[in-house]
Amino acid sequence: MPCLPAVWAPNRMHFRLGPIALGPGCIARPIANSRRLRSFPERAARSGRAPLGPIRHRSGRAGPVSIAVRGHEKALPAREGNAYIQDHSRIFLQAIGTGTRLRVWRLTANGGMPCPDCDSRMGGRGGGLSSPVEDGLRRRFLLALPGVSASLLLGPSAFGGTLRPRPRPAPRAGPALASRGERASSVLAGSPLADKTACLAVDTDTGAVILSHNPDAFLPPASVTKILTALYGLETLGADYRFATRLEVNGTVEDGRLKGDLVLVGGGDPTLDSRGLNELAARLAAAGVREIEGRFLFDEHALPRMRALATDQPIAAAYNPGLSGLNLNFNRVHFSWERRRTGLALALDARAGPLRPGVGSITIAPADRVSPVYRYRVEAGRIERWSVARRALGRRGSRWLPVRLPGRYAADVFRTLARSRGLVLPPPMPLEGARTGFRVLVGIESEPLDRVLKGMLRYSTNLTAEAVGLQATRRRTGQVPVGLERSAEVMAEWARRRFGLIRLSLHDHSGLHDATRISPRELMTVLQDGKAREMLLPILKEVKPGQLARRTGRRPVRGRGRVFAKTGTLHFVSALAGYAEASDGHRIAFVIQTADLDRRSRIDRRQAMPPPGARTWKIRARELQRALLLDWLDRRGRPGG
Repeated sequence: MPCLPAVWAPNRMHFRLGPIALGPGCIARPIANSRRLRSFPERAARSGRAPLGPIRHRSGRAGPVSIAVRGHEKALPAREGNAYIQDHSRIFLQAIGTGTRLRVWRLTANGGMPCPDCDSRMGGRGGGLSSPVEDGLRRRFLLALPGVSASLLLGPSAFGGTLRPRPRPAPRAGPALASRGERASSVLAGSPLADKTACLAVDTDTGAVILSHNPDAFLPPASVTKILTALYGLETLGADYRFATRLEVNGTVEDGRLKGDLVLVGGGDPTLDSRGLNELAARLAAAGVREIEGRFLFDEHALPRMRALATDQPIAAAYNPGLSGLNLNFNRVHFSWERRRTGLALALDARAGPLRPGVGSITIAPADRVSPVYRYRVEAGRIERWSVARRALGRRGSRWLPVRLPGRYAADVFRTLARSRGLVLPPPMPLEGARTGFRVLVGIESEPLDRVLKGMLRYSTNLTAEAVGLQATRRRTGQVPVGLERSAEVMAEWARRRFGLIRLSLHDHSGLHDATRISPRELMTVLQDGKAREMLLPILKEVKPGQLARRTGRRPVRGRGRVFAKTGTLHFVSALAGYAEASDGHRIAFVIQTADLDRRSRIDRRQAMPPPGARTWKIRARELQRALLLDWLDRRGRPGG
């Protein structure tokens, strides 16, 4: 089988290009040395596994290597040579130099052509590089492999042609500025994800359609679903609604002794953290309770209990915890490790701010295995036990792990915090059945709902979305929902009546479920609703103008504007919806959805690592979103825009 043109990394990893593995059978050799770059010795090329290097800056210095692909600069370790293969489908040849912003070129079957999505300029200090193909391939360092003809590898340039980038065509005569729709359409047409994208942009003042591309495509919105959830919560519960967490007793307090039971009652607050529980413990002490004669109970019946928000996510995904009426620290536990002389030290805590309370209901232990990295089980229905592969842990580090039994976790942490104030509580027990004969002793409340939702939209917390949606459904139906699916059906029915969203299909409130679907046209109906816009604009996350003023394609953005939007991301799904406001105050409502459902259907859901190509796909999707937005804002900010 003939070898394909390839660029090798210095760590000699076996990259896979399509179905063909590049192994030691493919021997690389240089065609010619560049006069500006010193190539590696011939014997390295004959070894059968030749890296691209050592390559030095023409000044003779070997500096840190970085690589710029599609406007993103990736720093690599300081080596004398390097190569980079993007998403296993395209091969890039890089130019490197000390203090130089790099340009990356793609090596294709019909010759080396510049990557259209990469930076078009190269700057530098003190002897920077010129254009990598300034003098054609005969003055550039490339790799050729036996079994591939010169015409296939080099194309016309091998016979006297040139690989110099083609000059940009002169602008045609006509208006100085095309319409926003035409320009945005050209941006969309130049993207490799155009056929996977559906978008709609509308002038909020006039209702005129600025851009419409597959507006009725039924695609996953991912976390953009939280826009609907926010409106559902605000219209059902009200902006001033607060979640309450209380301590209730069924006895009297005499001389500091509670003659009865103490119960920690959750109200479904998704933002409750260890600092809130510490305040609750302080109020209990201020009420004069120093000892209890009865039981310490916890009640988590305010919301349905579930061990995971979605069943098809990796077991250790902190964004997919359990849920109940009693939640703590977004139902996450902090896991840290450190290798010491005495061995590997592991620790779990329920940290929040300066507090680091210990956790007794969750344990973790190292295991001598390679995979999976994490394993999880519940012992006796009350102890969560994690194990982690010892080899997967570095010298030191930390991360969050999901909590699957949140009610017991919160009660356990409260017991620890109460003990620090001199109140010794018995081990917590779940309250079975209804509470009768109890009265409120002390309690705390969350922030108002509009501020809770502002944090949800900023950090895209799935737990908050599900808790708010479930609580709103409970208010509408008068009973605790049996699960997320049923609650999502109630929210979908509300959206049909409120906005006329006939095709909307919801399966949760966060967008984490794979089967949730909505079209840009239906979502635009929500964004264009006057009352909905008044509620959304104060709580949507704002993208600062400085974050937008970056290179997109080959031109710097001169315009300035503001964007209030919600992002949504799953593997091979990317969405962005909200409002863009130009510097002149003109506002656009937009929805951009991109999804490759075929590639998503082939994902192995058991794998914790992102599937091959997912990272690159996400970058391309976000670059398309950014290009469309900046194109609208840039031209609207100019005279005549």
